[in-house]
Amino acid sequence: MMLIPGIGLMTVPYLMLDFFKLSYGEQLWIPRMIGLLAFIIGVFDFHIAKYKLAKLYKITVLLLIILFSICSCKEYLTEKELKYMPYRKWDILIFENKILNLIDTITISDLKKFIPDGPQLYFNETIKAETGKNYSVSINAGYGKNSHSYLKIENLNGKFYLENFEQLEKQKLESGKKTINDVIILKTETKGISGINKVFWSISKGIIKYETKKGNIWELKNE
Repeated sequence: MMLIPGIGLMTVPYLMLDFFKLSYGEQLWIPRMIGLLAFIIGVFDFHIAKYKLAKLYKITVLLLIILFSICSCKEYLTEKELKYMPYRKWDILIFENKILNLIDTITISDLKKFIPDGPQLYFNETIKAETGKNYSVSINAGYGKNSHSYLKIENLNGKFYLENFEQLEKQKLESGKKTINDVIILKTETKGISGINKVFWSISKGIIKYETKKGNIWELKNE
């Protein structure tokens, strides 16, 4: 019985999780791993029943323990970490490229919070500022068991760990007539695909300015 759901989770995790109305995040290696373990357990059970191999029961129990340990991976964001999410639902961010004389408007359509409780395969708590079909910024309570909370920004490759934010040097940045004093620079990692080279991130206000891979600079426009 475990063979079919195991194959489903390995090959089409989106379809399986949506079918059973289970919520999930972008980290689909976890349901794929669960699917692989379920498939292996199913194969063992099939051979145990067919050839009466009682010795394999111990291996099955061990695999079940591993499966349950993965499912018990639950981490939550602290109150301090939640404050690193500067956006609220219906926030409107207007970025201006002065050289190209262009305006880009981003609307935070929703602020969704995923918690590792209930019928879901989203083990670590995550809060996302969504912009329609995509997310703009997310705060994640680690990536697996005993890992550290981090910030992710759409099109900027890399995880930026919140525990490092306090130690990073803060810069002053002029934004219109305002001076923002809590700006840190987040640069893309060398590996992976990224449309953005670096982001000027304000601890209190979020993205203030960013530079694309092509060198185009977009700055938050003040009303």
